[in-house]
Amino acid sequence: MRTPSGTPTAVSHPLAAERVRRSRRLGRRPRLVLAGGVACLVWALGAGLAVAATHPRDQVPGARVVLAGDVTLERSATHILPAPRNALKDRGVAFAHCEVHPWSPPRSPGGDACVFGDRSSKTTVVNIGDSHGLMYSQGLIALALKRHWRLVNLTHSQCTVAEVQYEPNCDAWRANTLQRVAREHPSLVIVSTATQTVANAHRYAVVHDGVRLTREESQPYLVAGLERTLRRLQQTGAKVVVVRDIAAAPDGINGCVAAHPHDLAQCAFVPERPEALAFDAQAAHEVPGVKLIDPLPILCPNDLCPAVIGHALVYRNANHLTATFTATMAGWFGRELPALGRARR
Repeated sequence: MRTPSGTPTAVSHPLAAERVRRSRRLGRRPRLVLAGGVACLVWALGAGLAVAATHPRDQVPGARVVLAGDVTLERSATHILPAPRNALKDRGVAFAHCEVHPWSPPRSPGGDACVFGDRSSKTTVVNIGDSHGLMYSQGLIALALKRHWRLVNLTHSQCTVAEVQYEPNCDAWRANTLQRVAREHPSLVIVSTATQTVANAHRYAVVHDGVRLTREESQPYLVAGLERTLRRLQQTGAKVVVVRDIAAAPDGINGCVAAHPHDLAQCAFVPERPEALAFDAQAAHEVPGVKLIDPLPILCPNDLCPAVIGHALVYRNANHLTATFTATMAGWFGRELPALGRARR
């Protein structure tokens, strides 16, 4: 059988296999050949285990996807993960273990079920936010395992981390969560929040003097409230990073992918991200020492957002990324997040 050129087998076959097969010296020493074979097997097994150890035990079943940051517009894909019909279920291990819903009663944020990565590490990283923080957890778990971080996920769907009056359950969750962060003594805190009003027009319309404001009227209060949150997080001694909100995808984007797997250009879209609603970026710029990182360049290179990148479906719905895709963002997070030095164990 002919071996395709350019594959690892094609490279190694003439260099190793043929030399071994034709060696007269090894032909006279079968025990040496056997020992060498066993050594190669042990090496391969050890390498496989080392690679497996860098991935979460509950990792989303993966495709051979490209790493985020090496993005081109994919024109056609025969095997897309997750399948568009299963996109809503592709939420990751943190959703399964520690999601808090907006209707949940106020309580202290999750315990050990929401701790990932290297639990024995003395380098603690906290991921805090609403569902937009939770959606990044798969990539952050992979990075935490690689860097031996203890990752604590403290997120609540549809609850802003900005210190404003919004909903009683959300306000109680935020107070409990900020106290928990202080007790963790983290080296790094990563903050993510939704900023735009899409399907739920009431989202992050704050209460001021007993009156529910519009989302637009709420903007200065959200900016000031997030500034207060960021300063409180800095008081823990941690480095603080804000991940800027993504651009919303069109409704039905995954239906488009299902209908046009061989013409994916039809499903790409031009990003719209209203600066007037970007309270996350505005607050980060107002607090010295806070770093703002923006995923838009890898999600929407050249001002065009592909629906599929490297056979990975990018969007779970109009406002969230799939866990399969965010798992590929571990390298991007590794480049963008500040260095923490060698993890203490």
